[in-house]
Amino acid sequence: MKISKRGKVIFLFFLVFFLMVLIYYFTLPVKIYAIHQDENFSSVLVENFPVSDNGKLTWWLENNKFLAEKYDLPVLGKNGTYSVSFWAFDGNYKKMPKSDHRLSSEDSDLLCFDDIKSEKKCISKKLLFTVSRDREGNIYFTVYDGTYLQRSGGEIVKIE
Repeated sequence: MKISKRGKVIFLFFLVFFLMVLIYYFTLPVKIYAIHQDENFSSVLVENFPVSDNGKLTWWLENNKFLAEKYDLPVLGKNGTYSVSFWAFDGNYKKMPKSDHRLSSEDSDLLCFDDIKSEKKCISKKLLFTVSRDREGNIYFTVYDGTYLQRSGGEIVKIE
């Protein structure tokens, strides 16, 4: 089967268009909508977060000083621990269903924040990335593919 010159041009056009859309999508800056704090546990609601595990680690390493300066993250607990979780967010909070929670699983996919005084104070649970520190000062990165440890020299190794 022979492909015409016009067919090749159309295919090339769609290929270039598709690649441009992909490049645009993967280069969008991360948007931070809100940060909800509960002692030393922080929930950061984001959009356009890196997709790959390596991208998430790289993003944290490049932006943790910015997060500390602008948002005072992470917040250390009395014992020196912290946890910062990044959640996918579409910009809309949801209401908690009014059904009997003991008999329903409607609310099991929702994460609600007590610091919001509105009825709409929940998000759909879609955890993207977590950074935590233990009492010994070890920093852990939890991503889809497992958990990584950042050693004192800065080296990051996979532990799971």
